Amino acid sequence: MEHFEYKLDKMLQSLLDSGIINNLNNSFNSEEQIINFLDQIINSTIEGLIVFDENKKCIRANKSASYIFGYTPEEMIGKFAFEFVADDSKELVKNRIKIKDQSPYEAYMVKKDGTKFPAMLRGRDILINGKKIRISAIIDLSELKAKEEEIYTIAYYDKLTGLPNRQKMISDMNKMDRLHSCVIFNIDKFGQINDLFGSAIGDKLLIKFAEELKNENTHPYRIGGDEFAILFDSSITYKDLKLFIEKIIDKIEKMEFLADNEPFHIHIRAGAAINKHKLLTHADIAVREAKRKKIPYQIYDESLKIEEKYKKNLEMTVAIHKALQNNGILCYYQPIFNKDGEIVKYEVLVRMRDEKGNIILPGEFLPIAKTTKLYTQITRQVVRCACNSFASIDKSFNINISIDDINNPELVEYIINTIKKTGTGEKIGFEILETEGIENYDIVKKFIDKVKALGATVAIDDFGSGYSNFKHIFSLNIDCIKLDGSLIKEVYKQKKNLIVVETIINFASKIGAKTVAEFVCCKEVFDAIKNLGIDYFQGFYFGKPSPEIVKG
Repeated sequence: MEHFEYKLDKMLQSLLDSGIINNLNNSFNSEEQIINFLDQIINSTIEGLIVFDENKKCIRANKSASYIFGYTPEEMIGKFAFEFVADDSKELVKNRIKIKDQSPYEAYMVKKDGTKFPAMLRGRDILINGKKIRISAIIDLSELKAKEEEIYTIAYYDKLTGLPNRQKMISDMNKMDRLHSCVIFNIDKFGQINDLFGSAIGDKLLIKFAEELKNENTHPYRIGGDEFAILFDSSITYKDLKLFIEKIIDKIEKMEFLADNEPFHIHIRAGAAINKHKLLTHADIAVREAKRKKIPYQIYDESLKIEEKYKKNLEMTVAIHKALQNNGILCYYQPIFNKDGEIVKYEVLVRMRDEKGNIILPGEFLPIAKTTKLYTQITRQVVRCACNSFASIDKSFNINISIDDINNPELVEYIINTIKKTGTGEKIGFEILETEGIENYDIVKKFIDKVKALGATVAIDDFGSGYSNFKHIFSLNIDCIKLDGSLIKEVYKQKKNLIVVETIINFASKIGAKTVAEFVCCKEVFDAIKNLGIDYFQGFYFGKPSPEIVKG
């Protein structure tokens, strides 16, 4: 807008500087001379210019001005100045003339056909032959305002649903004097709906969801791909807020959505915050907590200490970054024994050393590393450390590898190259977690084929804890099955555990795979399983993880 103000200023100033308007008190011999003079003024610029006499009637207008208003120049002559001004701007224009303010300003004007449009105006009074006339400059702002509106809409409104977006919500929150509560609704597993039925169906779902929220006499916002929010600027009790959330969830979950005329239903999670500062943040935390707990909704409560958990997660993320940069990712080695009590191999386990020298167990940092995409970096360091450590030792070793690792081509290439460089192909083994759920068996099989071609072995870890898909074990060409520790450590107490263990041992024997019992923590456990036909044993009863490779 400053550009247009500058433009008007320069236009009128250039008329003065050009010498066209000079010696205005000099006498003109005839009216014709005055008219010619005025024509010379207004036609010296391509901007809209109108000349009014002392009675505020138009006596001259250039083609630009007549084009703006939709008249011919001749039609404009004789019209009263305020016939060009919209009703809601007349007082403004009168006041600017009265106080003789010559700075540019905005007002609404009226075209010949009655259309109202925004304009920028600036006027200047001059004397000719002792008579006052007013030269008014005008710029039509319609196109600029339309562009501004378009930019505003793009910035503050969701194109698909037409709802205001997260930025608009934050802006509105800052303007509200009595902001009281906030609710966020999340469509559970919306990504899967898009994957199953296509984005067109997903879009229709979002539009329908938005319409249903608007039907509740609320002013919803779409604040994310699958999230909607509602603000309440008047007092609402905890009970009423719960009832409102339950009503929306019940209504939406009973609705039928269609995919190629086939009905399907959706599930909703909600999070809310009441009477708190950082309402949006707290409502966002609450909906994440509802999703984590797999409950319909969560209302933020300080006693949940969710923010404290987030703070700890952030601190741990920083600690992981520093450990990766400062050789703080360590390898510990736990021996694996045969039935004769001899060490036959080692499992390489990861630990983290923080800045204070404390050793952090994997359960504390690996889940966060996965969430923050640092897991594969940790795997790299473990692979490098383990391969270098066993390059000159005549013992085998196993490394844990996740499905995310296997799905990462760059990491797989790094692993292959490291094995070749260290000559550990005949010593290394990989333990794939069965609990993670192997979805893409083709990628996993390709990885197994690659490492086995180098002489490596492959084990399924924690077998018996997940869905234990026996069928796919055949296709993966597994060398070893590690029985899940939760089965082993209770085997002498729970008869059903013993039955499952015996079944897995029998299955492994028939497909030619070895078995390892993990979590052999005491003599009672070992006595219960030592005669079941298990090939190898691992646990605190035999040896704890150590930063040194214990010889035996």
